[in-house]
Amino acid sequence: MRNYIIDRLTNEHRQIEAWWRDIEPALKKLAKGKEASLDKKIVEQIVTQYAAHALFEEAVFLPLSARLLDKNGMSALGLSLHIRHQDHFIPAYI
Repeated sequence: MRNYIIDRLTNEHRQIEAWWRDIEPALKKLAKGKEASLDKKIVEQIVTQYAAHALFEEAVFLPLSARLLDKNGMSALGLSLHIRHQDHFIPAYI
């Protein structure tokens, strides 16, 4: 079961990252006020898959982690999840 969870989450992360790379150039142009076209299907896939992924993490992965890890382990997991979503990594933080 644990390998399934890790494999699923890893595969979902890689897929979402690949889709993001596909649309990132257009998003950067749009952010600068330039004209660009977004692939609507990819945007919908990212939104749908990300929502399902987050739900799975919250419903399955995090409760299992809470049973397996002590308080410090859960704190480290929370910090690593938080840092992963930051624009700028601060290597001296840890």
